[in-house]
Amino acid sequence: MNILIHGTNFVNKGAELMLHAINQQLQNWEECQSVSVSLSTGNFRQRKQLDLTHLIWREAFRPPYDRIPYTIYPIYWSAKVLPKFIRRAINISIETDIDVVLDASGFFLSDQCGISKQQRMAILCQKWKSQRKKVILLPQAFGPFNNTQVREAAQTILQNADLVFARDEISYEEITKLGKMTNHVKLFPDFTNLVDAIEPSYGHQIHDRVCVILNYRMIDRTSEESRDLYLTFIQSCLEILHDKRLKPYILIHELEDYEFALDITQSFGSQIQIIKVDSSLHLKGIIKNSRFVISSRFHGAVSALSQGVPCIVSGWSHKYNELIKDYQNERYLIELTSKEETLKHLKTAISELNDREVRSLVSNRLIKLALRQKNISNNMWDEIRKYLND
Repeated sequence: MNILIHGTNFVNKGAELMLHAINQQLQNWEECQSVSVSLSTGNFRQRKQLDLTHLIWREAFRPPYDRIPYTIYPIYWSAKVLPKFIRRAINISIETDIDVVLDASGFFLSDQCGISKQQRMAILCQKWKSQRKKVILLPQAFGPFNNTQVREAAQTILQNADLVFARDEISYEEITKLGKMTNHVKLFPDFTNLVDAIEPSYGHQIHDRVCVILNYRMIDRTSEESRDLYLTFIQSCLEILHDKRLKPYILIHELEDYEFALDITQSFGSQIQIIKVDSSLHLKGIIKNSRFVISSRFHGAVSALSQGVPCIVSGWSHKYNELIKDYQNERYLIELTSKEETLKHLKTAISELNDREVRSLVSNRLIKLALRQKNISNNMWDEIRKYLND
């Protein structure tokens, strides 16, 4: 069985974490002969470190779909004419080698996201179906689908996928509203909770400090009123934590958040540390040893909650609220309603989690719930493996 991991990358830390989570499972499958990712997924060294096969295909590159970069063109045609045993020996694959596609594109199928990626995925799913590949959409958020083009793309993807895993109840409901056959749609949580964290060498320097994770999407995908509330929220977080001498730091989860972090911390001078990491596993390791976390990034919140680290969460889509329900963490979900209410809720949440006894109680509860979520994720992988082997 030759499997393609689709939709992940090494640029976005959430996507990289999903890549690690999938690869971790597949490397233990005896029936899995190779795990491929496209040449657009990281560089040669990164793929080699994870023992991934280099898939050479045109669709890995951005539109127009019938063109590929000049430098790749000779490699593409050379790979197509090489016998399969030679391709296998030099650890490369082409599209016809693939039996199964595991898609982990994350949150992309929604009115809130651009239509081009959705239409491209619809074309790919149709093509894969015609080639008799099995296509599985791993747990991700879906909807809403009020836009006609988005809805049509979603229906095409749904019709051509063999299994679809919705990450939360709202996403499941949105998929079932499309009115197509949905007996292959199942409900399972985010699966990055199974990935083990790795603490970086400098990790001890920031032990037991408060980690703040920003999200630029809270600025560019929300209304002007919501943007203003979010800016107030983040500024207030840092001010409260700084005044309490908790030595907060900003952990950069995605590169697009870095400039935003610089702007936010400008008024504090050098008193607020900004930390960037190369590996999503190191990022998760840093989160693991935080006193508590304030996160506006979905996978930042998952990394905290799944490791029993108390987390104050604020997000821009339903996927955050649904995640909070999985971990019974509603008390620490900050809804950006008004400046007064937001500030009041934030002060209460920080004061509670700064109390050692309260923090311990919350952490112990999260550890129990995290174990349950991990068991569910393991059940999902068992179900996928069984389906592929039948």
